[in-house]
Amino acid sequence: EEHNRKYYESLQQSSYYEGIRFISTQELETEGVGEPYDAQPDELAFLQFSSGSTGIPKGVKLSSRNILINALAMAERFETKESDTVFTWLPHTHDMGLFVQHITPIVSGSNIVIFSPYTFVRSPYLFLRKMSEHRATWFGSTNFGFDWMVQKVADEKLASLDLSSLRFALNGAEPISILVVNSFAKKFEPCGYKPEMMLPAYGMAEATVGVSIWRMDEVPRVEYISRSKLIHAQLAVPVQESDDRDRLPFVHEGTPLSEISIRIADEHGSTVDEYVVGEIQIQGGSVTSGYYNRDDLTESLFVDGWLHTGDLGFIAEGSLVVSGRMKDIIFIRGQNYFAHDLEEVLYEQGAIPRGNIAFVGLFNGATQQEELLAFVKHKSGVKKLLDLRHQIITHMRESLGIEVTHVIPVRTIPKTTSGKLQRFELRKNYEDGEYDEALQEIHAGLEQHRIQERVIHSPQNELESFLRRSWAEVLGFTETRISTDDSFLALGGSSIQRFQFLDRIEKHFGREIGFELFVICKTIKQMADYLLTMPQAREIPASAWDADNKLDLHNAVAITGIALRVPGASTPQQYWENLCAKKDSIGKVSEKRRQLAGKPEWDDWLGEIADIDYFDNDFFEISDEEAAFMDPQQRLMLEIAYKALEDAGTLPGLDEKRNIGVYTGININTYYQLVMNYMDKHGVDRIHPNTMVGNMHNMVSALIAHKLNFTGPALVIDTACSSFLVALHQAVAAIRQNSISGAIVGAANLLATPIVHQLSRKAGIVSSTRCTKTFDIEADGSVLGEGVVVVYLEPLTQAVQDNKQIYGIIRGSAVNNDGYSLGIMAPNPGGQYQVLSEAYIDANLSPGEVGYVEAHGSGTRIGDPIEVNALTKLFTEGKRRTDGKIGLGSVKTNIGHLLPAAGGAGLVKVLLSLYHKKLVPSLHMGTRNPALEMEKSPFFIVQDVEEWSVEENNTRKAGISSFGLGGTNVHVVLEEWNGVETPSTASEATEATVTSKTSETSEASEVTAASAATTRSAVRPCKHLLTLSAKSEHALERVIRQTQELLELNPSIDINHLCFTRNRYRKHYSYRAACILSNSDSLKAEVLQTANRGRFLKNRAAKVALVIGDIASQPLADNLLTQDAALEQFTFDHLDVLECGASQYGVSEPEMKERVQLSVFFYWYSLVQRILQSGVSIIEIRGLGSGQILADLLQERMDIKTALDTFMFELKSIRGEGEDKKCHAHEDAALLQSRADVLLGVCMTKEEAAKVLSHKQNSKAQHIL
Repeated sequence: EEHNRKYYESLQQSSYYEGIRFISTQELETEGVGEPYDAQPDELAFLQFSSGSTGIPKGVKLSSRNILINALAMAERFETKESDTVFTWLPHTHDMGLFVQHITPIVSGSNIVIFSPYTFVRSPYLFLRKMSEHRATWFGSTNFGFDWMVQKVADEKLASLDLSSLRFALNGAEPISILVVNSFAKKFEPCGYKPEMMLPAYGMAEATVGVSIWRMDEVPRVEYISRSKLIHAQLAVPVQESDDRDRLPFVHEGTPLSEISIRIADEHGSTVDEYVVGEIQIQGGSVTSGYYNRDDLTESLFVDGWLHTGDLGFIAEGSLVVSGRMKDIIFIRGQNYFAHDLEEVLYEQGAIPRGNIAFVGLFNGATQQEELLAFVKHKSGVKKLLDLRHQIITHMRESLGIEVTHVIPVRTIPKTTSGKLQRFELRKNYEDGEYDEALQEIHAGLEQHRIQERVIHSPQNELESFLRRSWAEVLGFTETRISTDDSFLALGGSSIQRFQFLDRIEKHFGREIGFELFVICKTIKQMADYLLTMPQAREIPASAWDADNKLDLHNAVAITGIALRVPGASTPQQYWENLCAKKDSIGKVSEKRRQLAGKPEWDDWLGEIADIDYFDNDFFEISDEEAAFMDPQQRLMLEIAYKALEDAGTLPGLDEKRNIGVYTGININTYYQLVMNYMDKHGVDRIHPNTMVGNMHNMVSALIAHKLNFTGPALVIDTACSSFLVALHQAVAAIRQNSISGAIVGAANLLATPIVHQLSRKAGIVSSTRCTKTFDIEADGSVLGEGVVVVYLEPLTQAVQDNKQIYGIIRGSAVNNDGYSLGIMAPNPGGQYQVLSEAYIDANLSPGEVGYVEAHGSGTRIGDPIEVNALTKLFTEGKRRTDGKIGLGSVKTNIGHLLPAAGGAGLVKVLLSLYHKKLVPSLHMGTRNPALEMEKSPFFIVQDVEEWSVEENNTRKAGISSFGLGGTNVHVVLEEWNGVETPSTASEATEATVTSKTSETSEASEVTAASAATTRSAVRPCKHLLTLSAKSEHALERVIRQTQELLELNPSIDINHLCFTRNRYRKHYSYRAACILSNSDSLKAEVLQTANRGRFLKNRAAKVALVIGDIASQPLADNLLTQDAALEQFTFDHLDVLECGASQYGVSEPEMKERVQLSVFFYWYSLVQRILQSGVSIIEIRGLGSGQILADLLQERMDIKTALDTFMFELKSIRGEGEDKKCHAHEDAALLQSRADVLLGVCMTKEEAAKVLSHKQNSKAQHIL
């Protein structure tokens, strides 16, 4: 430093430094060894000056005793050891850098690695990487440092960091932001950092450094208190359920260090109770004795031996919480500034008369930032204030390096009667919003001032002139006001105006430009340069549109199952009826939902699903407790998926594994908020072990696959609003690749709390009205809705082979992303056009073949025109249609925006339209938005129920669009299936799906009338057995009653289809019923009232006793055998035996009665054989009269030749001796009942059945069928 001596000595010429001696380090050098100084414990050892001294330096006097006591106390609290490796970037001129991270490790003999502050600021990643390499055990930083690491360390570098060796990370010297604490934990969790490593601390120079520190190995506690109570009553009132706007978070900073005492005192110096805010006061062995050579300040520093910290806070359960800064100390970037020192800087400059300015520090709870406010006594206009404001901000920045947040004009500076400034009053007025209007006026004045003083740069070429002219037309300015270096946004350009500008230049250039223009370019000059060098547009080759419109049967995917719950409808039939009736299913959030959410103030408009708390957990073998902690979206998706499988004729829950995929869309789990509230209140021990998996998004698909034994991919997809159709696209691709045999595709959106409403409103997504006004000039967003939609997909060829009910076929689909756009939530017409093009190429279909498009229809003045313009561009290219005959609509106008499930609601709407051959209306379009330019398009907006007609031998085709926040677009092309004849009444019955529900849960067992499969027999019997089942007695009664309602609503339903579907394509549960139905029954519904009930026996097969009636007395109709192919074949196989028996007994003519009776014998013999082969557990077989012959044959007590001999003898006996000579086995049947669960009677007359039943007393047999 010797060469700088002359500069130091020149300072002595100033009166400020008169008498000061300057000593360079070279003067201190000596060849000998100095004598150690015999320091006394209480002797001055260190002067620690307050930060930001401005000519009135205040040096904190610290003795050796102070320093050692504080260092030992911190070492004790930190549990430091010799093996520790400590990292620090704070300079030794900072008390935390010197005493905490230098002296304290020295006391413990620990290793210290020192970074310069400049290196840390340049590369916080390097700091962390070296910590990883050297296995650091602890480090300390200010709040700024933690935030800086979060901001500047790139995510892709996290994999190279390992922070698992850390014992703790000390956070002090600044107000501790909970946002920074949480973001740091989240950011570096993959690196081994844990939330409990964060160690908040409170300290100050007057205490050497450390005062209190949070407990080791515990996650820092956050105290939420009422903002209004804190400001107005100085009370720390904890809040949990009140409005977020009245909540302030404060981090606990722990208990005092050894030999330090803390108290909270009021303005009179009296200690206050816990949760009462007052001044933090300290005393102890590490506390300073005062300020160096400032006895006047030292005297006011203490009261009764307690040091005034100048900080506000409170004690909560023994732990210190710092809530703010007192009137005279301002805390900025970890440094203490005395407010009157800052004021003195400006007074000395001469810009402001003394007493006309007051600085106030404020920690803004909303932004989690410190603010420095300058209140200026000012009575002139805004123009003069702007000049003064500029001086204040510039001088504070240049002289002290600090930023003033606001300069606020006030008529007077409030003072006490003794002349002291009342800074608290100014702070309170600011927090109450009294200066908001003045700040807005200042902001407007600044903007106007900037515009007036700027230089206008004129265009330099024709393109710049065109761009400026377009800006002027869109912004409503005169051209001369716009400079070529102006920013479009700075001139007030809105999102709508940006779209209008893009539309103009795209028409001018005759090509798509794209939103990247606004991302890359800000000014006219930048835009002109970009447009001149822009590459040629990537056009879809003309050959791609040479579609022959032929359907590739092997590439098409069929939709064979549908189930849903949407606002106002729990079945497809109800949904269709609501659409046709133009029903608006939006209403205020129900009282029940507000109670479930614990938010009585929740008053939003919502397309709400009732009873989302109901769940038939017993049906899926889930305990009550586990179900209570499951996301309702998981619960309802499981139920609705089950229904869709039943509707598709795909038996759910079979024991064998099936290669079926599950693809679902989920966005936000709002129920998780309620689970966390419960856990915070009752503790983690009170929740179910499966709570975590019950609230994870991926478990929505995994749970369905687990419960139904599906082994295909189980994926959850989140692309926001386009999630359902993206999931559909993925499932279609997997089916086409033959990697799965079928797929469940679904999505759910349930709002258990108002959080989504709050966030959506903040993002500007939701409408300010109760309606989604898609395509209307007043459209301002969507109303939110709830819904669960599931469909089942399988290859078209397989569906046709199985004769399934096919709701529609998926011809093609495409997915892409917008890439560059005006913002992450802004739509991009280029991206939408591209996905439309690719979808129709994939479908091998000219867009002009489509008769209806279900639009995304977000209901915004920007989004709707962009979507329609993209459609118009595609559908009018070349020689395509411009006749205005393609329908356009959006179901969001009926049920709201279902977010991830929105595409599913649109899909089912289109499928039902294909089935009913009708188009249904969109709602709430009063005045059409002229920006849609519908007159130039081939579209019309469907506003009434209309017939959907097509040319002869053609099929109906439709498109569905879905665009997600974040830019993921998807379009799907559908077509109706007319390839083979399908049951005309099957869909009607399928749409009448009803759900069995108890008082608290909904039974997943449902009655879905006919669907998929129909019998392949050419001739069908006129009478049919209808089986019904459920998992509880109550549910079974509901199923029976709902089936009655189904038959009453659909009297023309084909009973054959109904019975075949119920018997073959439904799983049969423990509680069962059955009855006989035929198409000729005039009162089919009443027949169900006589259905026999029973219960399946668990853990064993039912014991069945077979009773065969008197065969010889049962004549057989001539055509009976021909009605059952299997029976006919069996009889044919045994003709040789039959004819042998006939000739032996002299029966020569086949028309004779004996031949007929032999046919009867073989009919019942083959029928009972089929019963035995079906797997029924028969414990014994008995017969009535000649039926005993067949019983003996079936039990191998005689062979078929002997049986025929005996039977022919019986026939002759009957012919010779009359009908009275029958053998009776009624008593034997009665004996059977004591051992059988079920009596199965065949070939019995009503009289015989009645006699058997008369012996049923005291038996355990439940039924005779």
